[in-house]
Amino acid sequence: MIRPTIASLIIVLAASAAAEAQDHGRFGIVVAYPGSIGAEWHVSERVALRPDFAFSFNGNESTNTISSPFAASSTSSGSGKSIGVGVSALFYVKRWDALRFFVSPRFGFVRATATTTNDNAFLGSGPPEVRNLNSTYVTSGSVGAQYRLGQRFALFGEVGVAYSDVESSTGFGGAVVETSGWSVASRAGVGAVIYF
Repeated sequence: MIRPTIASLIIVLAASAAAEAQDHGRFGIVVAYPGSIGAEWHVSERVALRPDFAFSFNGNESTNTISSPFAASSTSSGSGKSIGVGVSALFYVKRWDALRFFVSPRFGFVRATATTTNDNAFLGSGPPEVRNLNSTYVTSGSVGAQYRLGQRFALFGEVGVAYSDVESSTGFGGAVVETSGWSVASRAGVGAVIYF
């Protein structure tokens, strides 16, 4: 009688431990707002890494016309792109059933380029071509919460503060102007994780 009871108890404990360990997979795909995609890898029960990636491309064209004192026009076109990468470390500090709280430092880098070209420029329209390059290094810290809706799906939200260091280079004609600066700003984000 005792042996079957002990065996049953061991089976129940093993099943509970397995269920606990399989709350979700160790790896997931992350879709977050503002616009970034990435992954989440659970190194252990209390630590996860979340690399992320974001990009944007744009283009524009405009025509400027002056009718007085003589007719003249200028056409300008521009294009730009921005690519950013980052990685966050998530340290889970508290858990209530499906709800987990975490603190998260993050490091990121954004490279943005833009080019504007003026054709048939009239007086005062600026240089024929302007090239701009921005490099931004971002360090931030956040607190957040993650709620598991099922074994394969979770939602999260976080708020924090970010410090940015910006280096900018603008070239036109034979001249190049280099500037640098910094900023401190609040940051917030929400997202979803699909686990495998």
